Amino acid sequence: MRVTHVLYLAESPGSNPLSGAENHLWTLLPALVRAGVDVELVAVLKGSGEFPIVTERLGQLGDQGVIVTVLRRRRSLWSIGEKVGMLASWIDLRRYLRTRRDRILHIHLEFKYTPFVSWAAGCRRIVFSLHNDLPVYREMAGGLWFSLLNRVVTHYIAISEGVRRLFLETSGVKIERITTIYYGVRPAAVAAHSRSEFGIPESRYVVGFVGRLTEQKNLPVMLQAFRARSQLILSVPDRNGRNWSAM
Repeated sequence: MRVTHVLYLAESPGSNPLSGAENHLWTLLPALVRAGVDVELVAVLKGSGEFPIVTERLGQLGDQGVIVTVLRRRRSLWSIGEKVGMLASWIDLRRYLRTRRDRILHIHLEFKYTPFVSWAAGCRRIVFSLHNDLPVYREMAGGLWFSLLNRVVTHYIAISEGVRRLFLETSGVKIERITTIYYGVRPAAVAAHSRSEFGIPESRYVVGFVGRLTEQKNLPVMLQAFRARSQLILSVPDRNGRNWSAM
């Protein structure tokens, strides 16, 4: 099996450029290499600045045997410059993917243009991973874009049953063309912290959250569930690592 993954990456000061989908690939791709799969990553960097964290992490993939190719998509403060930069990046991506037409192409996250650029490059085995239950799926339900997308994508992968159900409801794709494959997570060998470090009794529930602090994650529902429990202390770290607590 020969697989080429395509992923867009951006980095800005003070932000974390690698979230769920990206960290999933950093686990998956080396594992595929160890399993004997011919796998590579095309990383499209969005922006004109430096990418110190992304560059370091891409180097880690290379050290583990993953072939990494980096393309750049320059950003501009001017609207026309931004459009020219996007067009140039699509041309570069199409040119590169024309040399990968005999491989399985696995696209992540960018669903508006990359599948069609890949099709224009001659790729005919295109897999697209659905990493989020995006609200835009409902906005585009039954529209022309989904009908075109379903013509070029061979198969979809959803990371959860919730994501799979939403996409089935909105996209019109046939059920046999979408599969649920959950993220692989390495279990920690030893707990990083103990309850005693934070003064948490053994009788208390401990709930952890890992994810972006965005509306889509719906953290208010989690907080409402917390309030429904008596004698609950919520501790949340701020950007400086300090904790604040609320009953």
